[in-house]
Amino acid sequence: LHSSSKTINNNKRRVIHIEFSNTELPNEINWAEKILIN
Repeated sequence: LHSSSKTINNNKRRVIHIEFSNTELPNEINWAEKILIN
């Protein structure tokens, strides 16, 4: 959990959340998007 201070212009903040992992998920779970990076 984390938080940021309020914006100074009262506009909504846009957040991009990216996860990097080389972990294979169990068979019943899949990544929503998966791109192999070499």
